[in-house]
Amino acid sequence: MADTPIVSSSSGFDYTQLHRLLKSGQWKAADQETAKMMLAVAGKTQRGYLGENDIENFPCEDLRIIDGLWVKHSNGLFGFSVQKQIYINCGGKPDGSYPGDTIWYRFADEVGWRVGGSWLSSKDYTFSPGSAKRGHLPFTIRIDNWVYTDMYSSLAHRLVTCSI
Repeated sequence: MADTPIVSSSSGFDYTQLHRLLKSGQWKAADQETAKMMLAVAGKTQRGYLGENDIENFPCEDLRIIDGLWVKHSNGLFGFSVQKQIYINCGGKPDGSYPGDTIWYRFADEVGWRVGGSWLSSKDYTFSPGSAKRGHLPFTIRIDNWVYTDMYSSLAHRLVTCSI
């Protein structure tokens, strides 16, 4: 990505605030801003969460901008593309099909969303690149602190179809 990242999409969404938060190392606020922006782009702000269909139809350009900002400002530690590669390395399927609980748990353990077999609540997430596992953030595909596995499978598939 260039030194000056693209912070707005052709659909009119402006990622300047996300860029500022990431650039200044405000990881938790950036995670929250990412969730807010993804809901806005998908037109699901009122509902407050993204479903599989929302993810499968999420605009590639916006996904590239969000991912690019995360990857750039974390020096490759965080981002959806980082998570996608870890997910696939753990046995996840890039075609959007759910690979099974064992692979899902392996992925969650690898990125630090589960510790010792127990799922973390969002208050226990690590928002520091110095102590977070690779791929730990963003953690935006959630409802009440839970990540729905089929939605993450959909995100991995969308990243593949968007060539991210």
